[in-house]
Amino acid sequence: MFEIEAAGLPARSTRPVAGRLDRPFGPSLEFLTLGPERPSGGAPVLLLHGAFTGAWCWQESWMPALSASGRFAAALSLRGHGHSEGRAALPWTGLHDFAEDLIRAIRAMPAPPVLVAHSIGGLIAQHLLAAVAFGQVRLRGLVLVGSLPPEGLALVGPQLGLSLWLEALAGSPGRLPDVGHRDAMFGAGVEPAAAAAYAARIGTDMVLPLCLGSFASLAQAYVPLPVLPAWTLGLPTLVLHGSDDRLVDTAAASRTALYHGGTLERIAGAGHCPMLGHRSAAGARVLIDWLGNRGL
Repeated sequence: MFEIEAAGLPARSTRPVAGRLDRPFGPSLEFLTLGPERPSGGAPVLLLHGAFTGAWCWQESWMPALSASGRFAAALSLRGHGHSEGRAALPWTGLHDFAEDLIRAIRAMPAPPVLVAHSIGGLIAQHLLAAVAFGQVRLRGLVLVGSLPPEGLALVGPQLGLSLWLEALAGSPGRLPDVGHRDAMFGAGVEPAAAAAYAARIGTDMVLPLCLGSFASLAQAYVPLPVLPAWTLGLPTLVLHGSDDRLVDTAAASRTALYHGGTLERIAGAGHCPMLGHRSAAGARVLIDWLGNRGL
């Protein structure tokens, strides 16, 4: 049984509480929680980041929005990311290790959650559906945000999964080389200063992993593995896609939604990271409306 080392959240708090998921063996994981302003009775929401980020990417907009809508929200930093332990072991860390972290977080939630997962985190979430089928964990719903499709990077294109990340964050931390890359990440119209701040934060999470050669999980993402369609588990699924996202294009997002029998929603003006930037509130609104409409 895992314990969160954080006090209960005051009902009106607007800032996430920083907690930990610990166990006798394995890295300690950062786990942010934010209680509801006025509990609505809806399912709690667990947020999972993508590559080179951490739980921090959700706390600016989506966690407060979920709290304001009456939901308990939590965000996990996978091992080696954010303020979680495990960076020294990143060269040997694979997708199965991250899936183990995710299982720990799901079991730490106050009730079976709706899982919201971004980018390669979305691929990890899809791999986890087998654990749902075998009763190892329970979910109420699945939301894939700018997610890799079920086959991973195999069909997205060899140059796409890594090159744009490296190009967009090349050079000095915090400086995006051109408007095109900035728009692809954070959406057209994002303020340059805001984009630079996000890039600096992503760059901080990226530099050490790059030095350690932590590409095991990205390499594994090119190998298609069996993924259970969410509809076979009776799991409501939403696929959120930013209109300016060039890392995961519309065709890949449509394929993901079709495979899982889910709903595809397009966030106009958003990039690959719709939880960041000027369209983040619009993305949160789509998520919250979908949860309400599905009775989750």
